[in-house]
Amino acid sequence: MSDVFISYSRKDSAFIKTIFQALEDRKFTAWVDWSDIYKGEKWLEAIYLGIENADTFLFVLSPSSLTSEVCHKEIAHARRHNKRIIPIVFQPVEQDNKLMPEIHTAWFEQDWEANARANWTEIKAINWLYFRETDDFQAAMTTLMEALRTDVIRVHQHTQLLNRALQWERNNRNSSILLSGDELAQAEEWLNQSEQAESPPRPTDLLRDYIQTSHADYLRRVRHARRLKQAVGGFAVFALLAVLITGFALRRASVSEDTRATERWEASIDAMREARDGTLTAGLGMVPPTTTYVPNPQFIATTTRVAELNAWIPDVAIFDGVEMVRVPAGCFWMGSASMDDEQPITEICFKDDFWIDRTEVTNEQFERLGGTAIADSITADAPDLCPANLDPQAPRACITWQEANRFCMEHRGMRLPNEAEWEYAARGPDSLIYPSGNTFDPTQVAYAGNTSEGVDENGDEITRAQPVGRFDQVGSWVGALDMSGNVLEWVSSHYAPYPYATEDGRENLADDFALRVMRGGSFLDASEGNLRATFRLNGYPIFSETELNFFAYVGFRCAQ
Repeated sequence: MSDVFISYSRKDSAFIKTIFQALEDRKFTAWVDWSDIYKGEKWLEAIYLGIENADTFLFVLSPSSLTSEVCHKEIAHARRHNKRIIPIVFQPVEQDNKLMPEIHTAWFEQDWEANARANWTEIKAINWLYFRETDDFQAAMTTLMEALRTDVIRVHQHTQLLNRALQWERNNRNSSILLSGDELAQAEEWLNQSEQAESPPRPTDLLRDYIQTSHADYLRRVRHARRLKQAVGGFAVFALLAVLITGFALRRASVSEDTRATERWEASIDAMREARDGTLTAGLGMVPPTTTYVPNPQFIATTTRVAELNAWIPDVAIFDGVEMVRVPAGCFWMGSASMDDEQPITEICFKDDFWIDRTEVTNEQFERLGGTAIADSITADAPDLCPANLDPQAPRACITWQEANRFCMEHRGMRLPNEAEWEYAARGPDSLIYPSGNTFDPTQVAYAGNTSEGVDENGDEITRAQPVGRFDQVGSWVGALDMSGNVLEWVSSHYAPYPYATEDGRENLADDFALRVMRGGSFLDASEGNLRATFRLNGYPIFSETELNFFAYVGFRCAQ
């Protein structure tokens, strides 16, 4: 996301470079298309995405921009999404308080004439800022900064919610993209404020529909969860009976089977039952047990493999001075029924072992191996923005997806784990709810309940990420620490609906605009639900200074 999208005519490029630099000097990020060649629809889509991702639409008024078809397309797109628009005058466009005749003439009988007139009606009704050659540039910049900083939180929330709503709309209103919990409560509060606000941005019809649909869906899921809670005892009994019946059928059908193979099956039946019970508890629903069974050596070998994985002893090795743990090949149930974006529950299998960092990448490792992050230049004079970065053994936070991905690939010759790998390393073949088991253990998690360090002089609570492994000294089944709590962790995957599939485009690393997934919860989370190993959040992969507070609790680990 960016603070500002600058819409301008190519003929005014020299002035745009000046104002772009002035914005950067004041720590504002600006989206500018510097190309001078019209590249077709893909190019225009990128322009539109830039507008959607910017908090403010800055339109540079000049005769050239008002007679540009592309500029009018940009203005219309900003108006369509109720973006905050700030017009700045670079060259005069009026004569005797009327639009210059030559501009009117340029519109005449153009396909976009109606669009231009509608844009002008809105633009002329907004207060203009003046950046003409005769105006004091520094004074004009001060006025622009005041305008950009006005109501900045509500404006930024508009951008965030708009992007979620557009993602929902462009994915056929997929329910997994709807809001819930705290996000929904904050969105409804924003909607009420924005409906009553006198200044832009105002909610769009799509935003109202998105929030209202999220509310209705949340109520439906709450009612559904209550009904499931009442019925879950019956489901658990049914699951146990089904396992026992299946085991009985196996024993009868296996009379002629090799005695040792049968014993191996019976030894692994408890492991299979625990795996199903883990899935049941994790999702408040159940993957139905097999109702018919024809025993064969391959299936017995598979179930024996589950028993072997349950007895897995962590294998730790050191790569470039960083501890990594081996994740053995195997299968697990990915997802749960707790949240729409965690469904459907799907069995995911890995044919080969892989390695994942034992802890989140620490500040010491990041600096020693040559990592770089744009946040460093901003937080150097304001360390309180990323306090965890002062501790060499704390996880590296204030990091974007791009920076995390680059560090793993370029500085370690590795990669970010994908979403399925991360969840398997956290949950294992039993498909556990939490890395430590099926019940929440607050002694093994750095979360809001144990990371408070008191209050500051303003009475605000002080909390921050903890040194890796401070609370979680046992780890997941493979020995990976802090996979629940401490900091959220970037994974390679796009935030896309389940079922997870590597071949559906969600592992495209070249897309700089697609939302990326974060896993594991953080030290700010008080809700046990957000600390589950199936919980998913998402964020934009690129840097935005306005989201520093958000990035302050996001870190990562590498895999290979």
